[in-house]
Amino acid sequence: TGNDAPTFIYGTDLTFKWRPVENFRGWPVGVRQTEALERDYTAAAFTAGANIHRSRGFGQGFDVYRHGHELERAREWLAGPHLQPFFVFFHTYAVHDPYLPPAAWIDRLAPDARSPLRDEVGRLRAGVEGGWENAHRRFWAAVDKGNPADVSSVSQLYDAAVGAMDEAIVKSLLDDLDARGLADSTLVVLTSDHGEAFGEHGNFLHDDLYRETLRVPLILRLPDRLPAGRRVEGRAPLLDLLPTLLHVAGVTAP
Repeated sequence: TGNDAPTFIYGTDLTFKWRPVENFRGWPVGVRQTEALERDYTAAAFTAGANIHRSRGFGQGFDVYRHGHELERAREWLAGPHLQPFFVFFHTYAVHDPYLPPAAWIDRLAPDARSPLRDEVGRLRAGVEGGWENAHRRFWAAVDKGNPADVSSVSQLYDAAVGAMDEAIVKSLLDDLDARGLADSTLVVLTSDHGEAFGEHGNFLHDDLYRETLRVPLILRLPDRLPAGRRVEGRAPLLDLLPTLLHVAGVTAP
């Protein structure tokens, strides 16, 4: 795919635009996670582009690095012939603002979402010109950030988007691993690069350093190796994720 590859959010035509980085010379060795695996693993990435576009150096060490239609391409790759073991990085903006979950998920988790916000969500899901920037502007223009009911509606829409992603994306990928008989031997990690604020400290989105922005989910699944349902107390910074994964995989850290 090229620099104009679109990102689709639940069937909408929102496109994340980005500026390719000229003369990029690569990341420091400490963040080249795939290079520690490249001798023994086939590494593939399926992303929504934008801030992790390959022009920013993120494709370094991958055998496959594709932008746009990430779920379709990831499932196609998993179903095809490739060498094992493999490392797959899957990335999506499905929960990024503007929060546009399907109507069924709004009814389920955001039944009190107020108009005109709910009406605007429906219009944006039907399609919008101007890409993500215009959709972002229109979504937040429909929100009265000083109205507690509107703030609650935005938070519920976010929850609904998470639920929709879990059903449409996470479940699909896990089902594919099950179908191929790979679930018991594949380490699955679910995490995020940031949380989200909903006015707790007067801010929205993720432009501050308060707890709601800094805390992210970190879920690991590896049957027979990691105890199911166990919750680990204490802090687990994402900086430690790479060496943890390499340790579980039995790969020497760079």
